[in-house]
Amino acid sequence: MNTAARVVLVGITPGLFQAQKALEQLRAGLRSGLSDVEALRQAKEVASFSGPMRTALVEMLDYVGLHTALGLRSCAELFTSASGLVHYTSALRNPVLAGGQSYTGNPAILRTPYLRSIVDGWFADEARKLPGALWFPLGKEPTAVLRSFAVRRGELAVAMLMSAIDPKRTS
Repeated sequence: MNTAARVVLVGITPGLFQAQKALEQLRAGLRSGLSDVEALRQAKEVASFSGPMRTALVEMLDYVGLHTALGLRSCAELFTSASGLVHYTSALRNPVLAGGQSYTGNPAILRTPYLRSIVDGWFADEARKLPGALWFPLGKEPTAVLRSFAVRRGELAVAMLMSAIDPKRTS
């Protein structure tokens, strides 16, 4: 966990694609002689929001000016040279499958006792460790989790972006 993060990007759950990327990078890191901690850090950095979603996410964050606020050329740097500024996480920490597919929010996290228990357990601990960061929930379920859990408690500064901004729109 990057406790020095200024920004927290919150997805719903790692998908199958991200899980595969993480495992491939972890394996490569361990085989190359990296420590467990460094191999895990690299795996998280490579896999977090990887694939087409990363491109859309960077466009959205750049559109709202986060890169300027952080002194970056682009939020793409949050996944490379400026990764020290960000903590990548998900409402559900580990990959969750529904019907053999990546979970997309149905049934809702907060209406499912088991999924809610995951949020109430480890996610609460993450929130306490990053009280000064700006949290960006990416999608309906992460937004619902943050509104229900963290915002009501006043523990986090949350930017509600995903539903309000079209990342393909140009200025």
